[in-house]
Amino acid sequence: MGGVSVIALLGFPQITMASEVTQQGWRWCSKCQGMFYAASSGAMHMGVCPAGGNHIQTGSGHYLEQTGIDDPKKSQAGWSWCNKCQGFFYSRASQGAGGMGHCPAGGTHSKDGSGNYIALIGEDGPRQQGGWRWCDKCMGMFYSRASAGKGVCPAGGAHSDAASGHYATLFTP
Repeated sequence: MGGVSVIALLGFPQITMASEVTQQGWRWCSKCQGMFYAASSGAMHMGVCPAGGNHIQTGSGHYLEQTGIDDPKKSQAGWSWCNKCQGFFYSRASQGAGGMGHCPAGGTHSKDGSGNYIALIGEDGPRQQGGWRWCDKCMGMFYSRASAGKGVCPAGGAHSDAASGHYATLFTP
C-alpha cells in the first residue's frame, strides 16, 4: 500500500497512503451517534448536536477520514464535512432523496470548505471499526452499534439506516 508519511495540511497532522490522505480529528458523539470533526471546533465549540447543545467526544475513539480517489469495491466517494454542524455527511444524494440533508445547525448541510472525502465500505478489520451507517433522512454518518440505539436525527426521530450500506471507519489506538 505504499509508504506512510506524516504531513501537515492546514496545521492538522495527516497520514498519506498511496493516493489517499487520511485526516485525524474525527470523533463519535455519544449523544446523537454521529461522526463529527472535533479538530476544527476547538474546546469551546464541538459543533451543533441534534440531541441538543454541542457534540461531545467523551468515550470516542480517534477516527480518521480519507480524501482521495475511491475504489468502488472498497470505498464510496461523495462524502463531505459540514462547516455548520461539523458532521460527516453524504453530499451526492439526489434532491428527491433529501439533497444535502437536514443540518442540526439549521437548513441543509453545507460542504463549503470541505475536502472530497471517501467512506470505507465494509465492517470490522485491522485498524477499522464497522457498524457505521448512512442516514437517509439527514444524510449523516452514524454509529449503529451503540447501546443507546440509532441516536437522534436532525430530521426528527432516530437515524434511519433502511437504505444504507455497511461502512467502516479507520481509527488509531
